[in-house]
Amino acid sequence: MPPLEDLFEVGVEPPEDGLGNLRMVKIMNFNWRHFEVQLVSFLLRKAKSLHKLQVVSANAALLNVPGVPEADLLIIKDALANGRMMLSGSDDAAIQPFHSEVFIDV
Repeated sequence: MPPLEDLFEVGVEPPEDGLGNLRMVKIMNFNWRHFEVQLVSFLLRKAKSLHKLQVVSANAALLNVPGVPEADLLIIKDALANGRMMLSGSDDAAIQPFHSEVFIDV
């Protein structure tokens, strides 16, 4: 089986309305791999309604990743500077999922 990096196609663009309701994203165990950085950059570019992107990583500092375009890193740096993206070294409960406690009684 090919490595996960080979299976992950960030270049495939979803329909424009596909990310319209996305408000918060929390990514756990972020390791600064090429495809992870591309995913974060993709979310920041395409999810216009995204208010907070929390990235939890053992290395809570922005790293230069070989093979990642400088434009992707600039998007991440800008998101960190303006507070749209938070980078932390541990999982603080700063962002709780809205869907985890929703039950519909029919």
